[in-house]
Order: sequence, then structure tokens, then C-alpha cells
Amino acid sequence: MPLYEMLFAPMNVDFKTFKDLMSASNGIQKIEAHDLFAFEGRRNAGTELSVLLSGKLVATQNDMTLHTIFPCQIMDSPEWEAYDPNIKRTFRITA
Repeated sequence: MPLYEMLFAPMNVDFKTFKDLMSASNGIQKIEAHDLFAFEGRRNAGTELSVLLSGKLVATQNDMTLHTIFPCQIMDSPEWEAYDPNIKRTFRITA
């Protein structure tokens, strides 16, 4: 499984734990080109994590590009790192 081998195995996550994480997920959400994954002003950072399986996404805030997300990267990682429960931040991520 490429996702496990590329993202989780290098972090020493055993395959059973990976399977447990996947079974607890909300499943796969298909995003078409130009669809918004997260709406600026509507999605709070730090509430969940998502992994991009294919394609690429661009994260923006106030119409400024923050970064590009590629397959097997965690889609919310910079936003997750910036998460502070005392500060409400929102981001927009577009396919």
C-alpha cells in the first residue's frame, strides 16, 4: 500500500495501527479540479487530518498561496501545526 509505505512506515507506525486508523476514518472524499476542500472562514484548523491520495492541492489564505500539497502528504499539516484551540483560524484549500 503506497500510502502506508510512503507516509506511515517511515514514522515507524506498524501496519496494524495504520489499518486501525484507516478503519476509523470518514472514508475517501473525491475532489474534482477547482473544487474547494476547505472553505476559508468555515473550516477550523486542527479539527481533523486528511491525506491527499492523488493530484495536487493549493492551500491559500486571503487569496494568497500558502503551499502546494502533493500525493501522500497530509493536507492539513501546516494548519494542524499552527492550531491553537484558543485562536480560531480558517483556511481554504482548492483542488
